[in-house]
Amino acid sequence: MRTLFGAVLVFLIMLPLSLSAQEAEEREGAIQAVGLFLGGTTKFKDGSEETSFTLAGEYEYIGQNWGPWGVAGVVEIIFAHDLEYIIMPMAYYHPIDEAFIRAGVGLEVGSKNEEGRDAHLILRVGVGYSFEVGEGILLVPSFDIDGIRSDPAMAYGLVLAKEW
Repeated sequence: MRTLFGAVLVFLIMLPLSLSAQEAEEREGAIQAVGLFLGGTTKFKDGSEETSFTLAGEYEYIGQNWGPWGVAGVVEIIFAHDLEYIIMPMAYYHPIDEAFIRAGVGLEVGSKNEEGRDAHLILRVGVGYSFEVGEGILLVPSFDIDGIRSDPAMAYGLVLAKEW
C-alpha cells in the first residue's frame, strides 16, 4: 500500500509539469466558490481497508490578480465507527480553468479514547475537474490522498458548487 501511496503522490506532484498552464486572463474581480462534497473515504490500516461515507463543506477564493492560484478551506466529517473530523486550509493551482491540483496540511480529529480525542496532522494532495451544469453551478469530481501522521487514506466523490 505504501508503494501505491508513493506512486500516486509522485503523480500528483508531477502533474502540473505535464499540463500546459493557460495565460492568466485579466479578471474583473475575484472568483469565489462554495461547495458541498458527498463521497467516501477509504482508510488503509494494518493490511486492511475501511470505507466510510464522507460529507464536507469547501470554500475557494481566487484573487483578481492571482493568476491560476487560489486558497481554500475544507471542513469534513467522516462517518466511520466514531465520527472523524478534518479541518484544513488548502492551496489550489488551476493549470486550466476547469481543472485543479490542491494541497494542504490540516488536523484530523478521530475517535475518543481514555485521554480524549485522537488527533493527527495530515497532508492532503488531490485533483479535480469542474463541469459547469448551469449558470455558476458546478459538478466537480475530486480525488485526494491523505498521509503523514494518520493512516494513509483516499477521499473521492462529487462536489456540488456555486461559483460567483
